Amino acid sequence: MNALVDQGLLTVFFTLSAVVIGASSPHASEGEEAYQRCVVCHQPDGAGIPGIFPALKNRFADIMASVEGREYFTMVLIDGLIGTIEIEGQRYVGAMPAQYLTDAQISALIDYLATNFGASDAADSNLLLSEDEVAQIRSKFSSANAQSTLDLRTRVPALNGQ
Repeated sequence: MNALVDQGLLTVFFTLSAVVIGASSPHASEGEEAYQRCVVCHQPDGAGIPGIFPALKNRFADIMASVEGREYFTMVLIDGLIGTIEIEGQRYVGAMPAQYLTDAQISALIDYLATNFGASDAADSNLLLSEDEVAQIRSKFSSANAQSTLDLRTRVPALNGQ
């Protein structure tokens, strides 16, 4: 019985989340749709769950401000992430699964994140990735996996106090 209740609550949660989050363009709509894969862990407002799932809100712009951050974030979506990370003194041990998104979906998702959790100016080109840029990153790291994505993290200035 509890499993049925839990499934029902998740269904309601996903439905309400999809209705509450607004979109204004086809690209934004595709990004919003892609974010539905992320919303259970990272929450509708991007706040995450402390100690369990890291926040995207108030961190996305800093990560995307460098080439290394753009590569890392893209590869987390492509290959997932396994291992221990530390964010603002909080340790997170676990795994994020690969999302199996197309380059267009990743571009749209990053656009959505920039608009909702990034900068006040969503058109900030430093935060956005075109479909072609995503394809270039995917190609550059074609032999990567969830463990090697963790290694990419060490190169991101915003995540390493640089």
